[in-house]
Parts: sequence; C-alpha cells; structure tokens
Amino acid sequence: MLEAQLDVHKALVEEASVRFKVAKDHLDQLQKAGDTVPQSALHQAQGQVVILQAQLRVKQAESRVAEVRLKHARQRMIQLGKADHGHDHDGWWCQEHGVPEHICSLCNDEVAAKLKKEGDWCRIHDRAKSQCFKCDPKLYEKFEAMYQAKYGKKPPRPPEEEFKK
Repeated sequence: MLEAQLDVHKALVEEASVRFKVAKDHLDQLQKAGDTVPQSALHQAQGQVVILQAQLRVKQAESRVAEVRLKHARQRMIQLGKADHGHDHDGWWCQEHGVPEHICSLCNDEVAAKLKKEGDWCRIHDRAKSQCFKCDPKLYEKFEAMYQAKYGKKPPRPPEEEFKK
C-alpha cells in the first residue's frame, strides 16, 4: 500500500513539474514580448508561476515523506521478521534482488542464516557476500548466466539501488 502511495506521489510530482514548466515558459514568452503585453497578463502569469512552484515544492516534500515512510515500514517489517519484499516469492527468479528465489539471502531467512553461519555475509550491506552486487557488481553476471541457461534470455535487471554502495 505504501509503495502505491509513493507511486501516486511521484506521478503528482511529475504532473506538477510539467505544469510549472509550461507556466514558466509562458511567462518567459510574455516577458520577451515586452510592452506589447498588458501588465495585468504579465502579473497573472507571474502569480501562476509562483503558485505552481509552491505546489511543486509541496508535492516534492510529500513524495520524500512517502519515501521515508516506505523505508521505515520495510525496516520495521524486516525487524519483525515478516518482510514482504514487494514481490511474489513463488517464482524461480527474485527480480528485486537478481538471484534465484530459493537462494536469495534477502528474501529467505533460512538461506540468510545458513550463509551467515558459513561466513558468506556482507556486514556492510546485510546480505550474502556472494550476492552483494553493491560490493562487487560483477557478481550479478553469475546469476544472470544462471537465468539465461534456464530461460534462454537475459533476466529483468534488479533495481539500480541493488548495485549502489
């Protein structure tokens, strides 16, 4: 539900951004026209730009709040041991993390415990070291090859945050 709210906020930011840009472009055109434009039209356009800029900033702030809420909710669910990583765990491939689902150290608590016990754990990013694309993005190639061997095509790439340190 929070992810859907975040998507709505992002769409509203995009819409407000477009509306602001259109109004700003209109104001720029009026200002270039100079004395041929009535002062009232210029003042009205300036007022509209100010209002739309304020609306855009409010939408951006609301979007940031939604992002923080989602992040905190995910952290809380993980703390409670009930993490639903936002995807279906029934398939073979964990699209969110870029590894086969049955060995995903971020989705499967048993796998995580086993890999921690074996010493295969990245303490910095809290995931299996052998699956830590943040430390070594080239590790993804191994799992990508597994997917290609099974399905004959490249897998859907996980979100870029899975590769950012």
